[in-house]
Amino acid sequence: MRLFLVLLFAFATRWAAYAEEPHSSWGPMEQEPVFVGKESWMSDHEWLTLFDPPFTQPTEIPVDSGLRRVLFDQLRAKVRNNGTVRFRRELRAFKNWALFRGEALDAQDKPIYVSYSPEVKVKDDPLANDNLAGLWLRSRAGWRLIAYLGIGSGELNDPTTQYWADRYGMPLEFWGKYAEPVVQKQTAFAFPKRTEISSESGLRKVLFDILRPEVERSYGKGMRFEGSLEGFKSWALFQGNTLDAKGRNVPEDGGDTVALWLHTYNGWLLVDFNVGHTDVFYMIWKEKYGAPFF
Repeated sequence: MRLFLVLLFAFATRWAAYAEEPHSSWGPMEQEPVFVGKESWMSDHEWLTLFDPPFTQPTEIPVDSGLRRVLFDQLRAKVRNNGTVRFRRELRAFKNWALFRGEALDAQDKPIYVSYSPEVKVKDDPLANDNLAGLWLRSRAGWRLIAYLGIGSGELNDPTTQYWADRYGMPLEFWGKYAEPVVQKQTAFAFPKRTEISSESGLRKVLFDILRPEVERSYGKGMRFEGSLEGFKSWALFQGNTLDAKGRNVPEDGGDTVALWLHTYNGWLLVDFNVGHTDVFYMIWKEKYGAPFF
């Protein structure tokens, strides 16, 4: 009996300590959470539900983190170098976003000058592009590289990448006191104004072809979509219904379908979707992803 009581006390003590520890495969928080950027209507619990793990402030991703490897593996494929590529300087996460501003290095730790970009024209002089920036969004399918470019000022707070806040919805909190609400030129957007994408548009077919396989995994082949499909800036939003091959609502007991896409350097990305809901839960997508529709 005495042994049982000793073991029970040890277990209770360990459990109490365990309950107080931050548990996350992404590493413990270094300080108490500060809910930076939280909307006034959100409780702390709602924040934690939206963002898991809860990057409640711009947080450096540890060097030994599995997430750091996942993100850099995606960026590494974009750096044209025949040998080893590694990255130096800061990689930070906030909400569902991650931002890298630093350098690409070869096996001898020499900078790999990034003299190209999918977004902007860059100078031929490699010294004009001695820095590299990458931006990721955690979509329903996981972390995806949204944009990358070489930046040449040598300043980590170069406003070039702050265009991404306007273009993609990236949080400006990454820059702290250096944040500037830089406005992207309207010509850079797929849709400068909020626009209904017509049924004759080839883009409508492209977007629905991206969504259809995801829906068909749950409801079978032959799905089609009816409703409003809008584009705004680099985003697209569908609100409507899913129909099967016989024209019946999916699911049978009713409910709406909503889907959200983002236009990235690599084309359109399905960020999130839902079939069969009866409320407007997707209003949180403004806070969760930076979508401009809500």
